[in-house]
Amino acid sequence: MREKYIHILKAEESIARRITLGILVKRPVKPLFQLIPGMFIFDFLKRNSEIRRYSQYYLPPRKLALDMALDIAVEGGKDGTFQEVDRKVRDWLETQGLFNSDTNQSLVAIVHFLIAHYVKLIEANGATYNDLIKNAYSLKGNYEIYLDQLASLEKDFTQAVSKKLDDIDDIRQKLFIEHKEADNQRKREIGPIFFD
Repeated sequence: MREKYIHILKAEESIARRITLGILVKRPVKPLFQLIPGMFIFDFLKRNSEIRRYSQYYLPPRKLALDMALDIAVEGGKDGTFQEVDRKVRDWLETQGLFNSDTNQSLVAIVHFLIAHYVKLIEANGATYNDLIKNAYSLKGNYEIYLDQLASLEKDFTQAVSKKLDDIDDIRQKLFIEHKEADNQRKREIGPIFFD
């Protein structure tokens, strides 16, 4: 089960990286980067910095869900597992300065949803992440339903964060772009898993 945990965690890290790169690649290249030799190094460093920044927000709730899913799959879960999840989500939101009832409720919903998904993957047969997905969901349509439900929950969280941050246009736009890119990246992985 530990190997499955590692496959899932690496897949989530890869998705975070692809989301960030998908956003950065769509931004127009500054003319300065094209004119001065060696400026690609600054672009490379900026991309790595952006990946770390995005991962710092994207991965902790997923890692929490994955840790809890492993606990449930191995030990059947303990009493209070979900209360512990709720407390950790609240603590994380508070450290990020994002806590209010709406952000908390929407992120808790995402984490609980991901726990069920990860338990399903951990209990599935397979040697790779794609195998786990294919065996856990059997049909492409089932996995697409999961992705649509996740996208809906993430949209609710994005809206709650946007409201918490007083609807600052720049932040709202960044959150919307990140949400859209996350949805696009996840849908791109369907083909290699289910061999369209």
